[in-house]
Amino acid sequence: LDSTLCAATPSEVMSLTEPLMQRDERGLPKERDPSAGLSGKAVGGFMLVVVAQGLLFTWLIWKFGSTSKYSAKVDILKEYELGWLYLSMTILKYTWGLIHGAQAILRKEAGIAAP
Repeated sequence: LDSTLCAATPSEVMSLTEPLMQRDERGLPKERDPSAGLSGKAVGGFMLVVVAQGLLFTWLIWKFGSTSKYSAKVDILKEYELGWLYLSMTILKYTWGLIHGAQAILRKEAGIAAP
């Protein structure tokens, strides 16, 4: 290469042409070490921290916000006996998150990339 045309040295150019993913003789990606990356406990801990943070922010908004407006909305739920609906939506929301968390852990252990 002519140094006036390219600032990279030939060894730097060769390093840029190396594949980003190692492949086997059939062209499939080589298996990765399933123990690499986050563990299931780390993902579960992260999910727990996110839930706790959301509950903390909810409590702070309730404590320092317009409590009378929030109480009026809760009273509507109580008046129409919709507490079960609110509770079931909360359970479904967190169950959905647990399913996706478990899926991420199992994908990592199997060495399957997310779509």
